[in-house]
Amino acid sequence: MIEKEQAEQIRKQLLQHIESSMSGDDKEVAKKHIESLDSIGIEEFLKRNDLNIKPQGNEKCVFCSIIFKDIPSSKIDEDSDSIAVLEINPISKGHVIIIPKNHTEKIPELTYIFGEKISGIIKEKLLPKDVISFESSLFNHKIINLIPVYKNETKNSERYPASEKELEDMQKLLSVEEIKMSSDSKKQKKSETFRKPRKKRITKKEKMWLPKRIP
Repeated sequence: MIEKEQAEQIRKQLLQHIESSMSGDDKEVAKKHIESLDSIGIEEFLKRNDLNIKPQGNEKCVFCSIIFKDIPSSKIDEDSDSIAVLEINPISKGHVIIIPKNHTEKIPELTYIFGEKISGIIKEKLLPKDVISFESSLFNHKIINLIPVYKNETKNSERYPASEKELEDMQKLLSVEEIKMSSDSKKQKKSETFRKPRKKRITKKEKMWLPKRIP
């Protein structure tokens, strides 16, 4: 059984997750439900929903902080289970980390699938020789690293601090939202280019002034 202090820490994490991932009336209902639970209720809620959330103690998980938007990040894409952000100390340009939204020591299958999608975007946009992946863990929260290989980079290659300009440019290039907006703009431009001109409608008055046909 979890202690009262631990239950309060987990309650805070759950409320932060609800705040960042839900909206409207459903969010308020969910928050009220979590706030009404005692220590036993919190523990049963975690088991019932198969959630592996653990109290973080004095050290807060940096990946959970990214998910709950407590610290800024350069997001590429996200779904209900995972989020993809740029690594601020990358091995190579376009180094992305895939973070499961549940604090877990085991990567869920859906996160692997999400990672494959992001890997495909990196290959399409950055044209590396390959994209290698490896798992790492911090605060017992496992993540997937996606590293574009341009020369002979490996997971043990030296890292460097990415500049704000590099992160901003890379986010624009790889962001799924930016890619979608660019595609929609091209479609709209193409539609406008090939739009047939409207024929001018001739009124009865204009017809009356047309010259008569000469035989």
